[in-house]
Amino acid sequence: MKLGIVQGRLSEPVNDKVQEFPITSWKKELSLLDQLDLIGVEWIINKNYFDANPIFDTDFDYFEKITSVCLDNLITDEIHKSEYLKKVLDKVCSNKKISSINIPLLEESSMEEKSKRLNFIATVNEYAEIYENKKFLFEAELGLQSYLDIYQTGLIVQQINIEKTDPPAAVKDAFDDVVAAREDKERLQNEAERYALTIVPEARGQAEARIQEAEGYKKEVVSKAEGEVSRFNKLLEEYKKAPEVTRARLRIDMNQSVYSNSTKIMVDTEGGNNLLYLPLDKIMEQNKKSEED
Repeated sequence: MKLGIVQGRLSEPVNDKVQEFPITSWKKELSLLDQLDLIGVEWIINKNYFDANPIFDTDFDYFEKITSVCLDNLITDEIHKSEYLKKVLDKVCSNKKISSINIPLLEESSMEEKSKRLNFIATVNEYAEIYENKKFLFEAELGLQSYLDIYQTGLIVQQINIEKTDPPAAVKDAFDDVVAAREDKERLQNEAERYALTIVPEARGQAEARIQEAEGYKKEVVSKAEGEVSRFNKLLEEYKKAPEVTRARLRIDMNQSVYSNSTKIMVDTEGGNNLLYLPLDKIMEQNKKSEED
């Protein structure tokens, strides 16, 4: 039979505490598991190193050595504040690779009011309803073990599994509304993430296409402008050599360009008031028909 161990037991005490996350030696501690034939560790998450705990890093790759996670950061006066409890549970439950979560129950002096205890358990059970793939375990209270010792039962309590409890009928509708709201929140977040994964690459692709299109247009305009400049410079050289000839040639080229794109020509007769109209398009059509016949 292989045994596991609580994190920190193979390291020097941190801040003079045994039950404290070994922030500087956790890797070394994990490396000793195989040497000592231990199955794994119960990972500690405490308040001092909550945000800096490496288990929340995206590149953390030691989950095969972790049997469960103990939320020691719940042992604080802030546990009475529901927003603190939910902040902790939200961050832990959002990690898909954490499957077993140990919830330490506070001593009687820390949670004297029964209503606070019920609210605490109800909130944890609420998360157990939402995250069905995670196993929530409550550690045994010292009081239960003391009663077993008084009666000399010889039993040692290792852990207590609290079954899911239904809320009182008076608040059941409100409780269901809260659960439904959390489910809606998670669903909408998933939909938003899926939409972002779809729309962002599409937008980037469109942006890239427009950039390439603009670059192509830029090259085309620049090349055309450079060609026009080069043609003008060559024409200028020829004009300097023979201005009259070049001027006549330019006039002929311009007339050719105009006439080749015109289908109708008006000719002014010298000394008269009549204009000669030449419908070239009609004449060309008649010639074409005659050739076909």
